[in-house]
Amino acid sequence: MGGWAHNYGNELFKNMLFHPLGQIGVYLFAMISGYFLSSKIPDFYKQISRVRLLWIKVIIYSYIFLILNFIFKFKTIGLKDIIRNVFPVFFNQYWFMTSFIILMMLVPAINWMIKDSNKKEFIILIIMFTLFADIYPTLILAKDGPFGGPMVVAALITPYMISAYIKKYNIKVSNIIGILITIIPLFLEYVFMYLFRNKGLEKMQRFNFGILPLISAVGIFLLVINFRQFYNSKINFFASSVLASYLITVNPLFELYFNKKLVNIAMFQDSVWLPVVGIVLAIIVVFCCCLIDKVLMIPVNKLIRRFSK
Repeated sequence: MGGWAHNYGNELFKNMLFHPLGQIGVYLFAMISGYFLSSKIPDFYKQISRVRLLWIKVIIYSYIFLILNFIFKFKTIGLKDIIRNVFPVFFNQYWFMTSFIILMMLVPAINWMIKDSNKKEFIILIIMFTLFADIYPTLILAKDGPFGGPMVVAALITPYMISAYIKKYNIKVSNIIGILITIIPLFLEYVFMYLFRNKGLEKMQRFNFGILPLISAVGIFLLVINFRQFYNSKINFFASSVLASYLITVNPLFELYFNKKLVNIAMFQDSVWLPVVGIVLAIIVVFCCCLIDKVLMIPVNKLIRRFSK
């Protein structure tokens, strides 16, 4: 919350308006992967080869910001910070990337389990993962539950399996039902945030992870698959680099500097235009990060192809 003033009560609630959307996006990312990857059982070693490209991208951005931090001093760091940036996946520098990479490594086993499960068994598996990875951590704020806290690989397996189920059994709902599935949990998130606005940030955010955003993500996903399929080369061009906006903006060495100096939306916290400014800035940031990634990946891809021969 760098740069925000009066982070308590109604002010804190207003400043956190966009927070519930974050985990919905995380679950949607996993659901998209499940929808397109779950119908085949890839060879384990080929899957590791695909994961390698993702791993390399995480390492590249971690090294870049480590070097930039030495030059521009974004943040005072110690040996622990250096080690985490040198080995970002192993030391959970980006929790989502570490969890997603593990998920991708588990895809052959998960897909095998999906293929060999009948409908009833599939539903039981989804219920089990939802219970222990999305409901249990949310209700008791568990950080050391059966699958860990709300930001672990098990929390990504659940949406992966749900979208796989939707595809395998061709699940369809009307747009009205999809909207209700999306809106009701999101509304409850805001209700809980408001009720806990005076109880501290951790308690206020407790329902922004787990079961409620998962249900909203399922609703959005069901709505999207109702759309008529289309192809747009410009969208696809940028889509392959959207992940860079995450790697750039939430890097632990750069995040605070980014939020306080480069994109200081806190200056609008008392303005009625805060939601509009937030959306516009988000679009600009994603666009700029995509362009940076496109330029950066040109020499990187050349090196990868050269050493892969």
